[in-house]
Amino acid sequence: MSLAWSISHPMRSVLVVARSEIQTHHVADLLRSINQASAGSYRIVVDVRVSDCALPARAIRELAEIVVQRESEQELGPIAIVGRSMKARSGAQLFADLAQGKRLVTVFPEPDEARRWLNGFYAFEKDKRLAFQ
Repeated sequence: MSLAWSISHPMRSVLVVARSEIQTHHVADLLRSINQASAGSYRIVVDVRVSDCALPARAIRELAEIVVQRESEQELGPIAIVGRSMKARSGAQLFADLAQGKRLVTVFPEPDEARRWLNGFYAFEKDKRLAFQ
């Protein structure tokens, strides 16, 4: 599979790594898995540095539409996309521009920058059990 991912419920985060050329159906499988794990509101890092690939613009538009549609159905967390090559970052930026709604999507050249940005979001904001009384 071209995408590998892990979900950390304690950290309320998802790490996605693209290992080879990404296909639209791989992303659909990823989104389905995130939904099944009730992790849609988690902070997400998508790392495309290994594959340094980019989807065709048409596929990026389709995925962005799916992400925007999901916003109306559930609470979603921020996405940080990490890409090294200009090709990967330009595709990621197109996705970020099209998918930007209530959910924040930002592109970074390095994973440390992406993690710092995501760590600026409190992982448990929506968890009422942790709210101070």
